Amino acid sequence: MNERHTIQLPPEWGFPTPEQTGYLLRELRTEAPVEHVLYQQPVEVFAVRTTCYDVAYRLIESPARIVVVHLTWVGHTECEGHPTVGFDGSIPEFCDFFERQYAESAEHQKTGGRNHATPPPRRTATAVILAILDRLNTCGAVTPAKVR
Repeated sequence: MNERHTIQLPPEWGFPTPEQTGYLLRELRTEAPVEHVLYQQPVEVFAVRTTCYDVAYRLIESPARIVVVHLTWVGHTECEGHPTVGFDGSIPEFCDFFERQYAESAEHQKTGGRNHATPPPRRTATAVILAILDRLNTCGAVTPAKVR
């Protein structure tokens, strides 16, 4: 029996099409630097998130292990720390983690954040620009001479 028929994925997640599988594997191979947990690891695409670029990869040599990676689609090898890993664990833990995350997000949207002790901080345009420049500088794309 196909394993996919027995697994209930969390909301916002789906099983990949054969076409998606091919390009998601290629993009992981393109982006993952030597330091990345999935660098040159034999993996298969287990699931894709429909709301963003998160991909759940399953390790061939450890089929119970799922690693969720947020692809950046830069088209070249990323700097250390990217693409980011949002989850690393078993299939049941994956389903529980993202089910809880979805429920918390839905509750936050429903209540406008009123049930949370501390609302998430708002970022000013300056803070966003500085975060982008910091990321570019970390990857070696920007030097102080290029930023005015």
